[in-house]
Amino acid sequence: MKISLDRREVESLDLSPDDRLRLTTRSGTAWVTLSGVADDFVLTSSSPLEFIGPGHLVIEALDDTMVVHVSTLQIPAKSEILVAAN
Repeated sequence: MKISLDRREVESLDLSPDDRLRLTTRSGTAWVTLSGVADDFVLTSSSPLEFIGPGHLVIEALDDTMVVHVSTLQIPAKSEILVAAN
């Protein structure tokens, strides 16, 4: 899935307990947060982010027009990782 955002535009996704997502972008910067996780994150082209549900994921573009690519991950159901950044 691709999400196109202009500066300050926001997109949100509700993640179920089975959802495992990876966010990437080729250009631009976005602020990302997941409910239930104390930290906020910055998505850049050099720092993809991975999230495991459940929770409400919010993405806000900090730069002019950017595209966020959302991919589904296959992670074992017993994984205790909440958020991981590469």
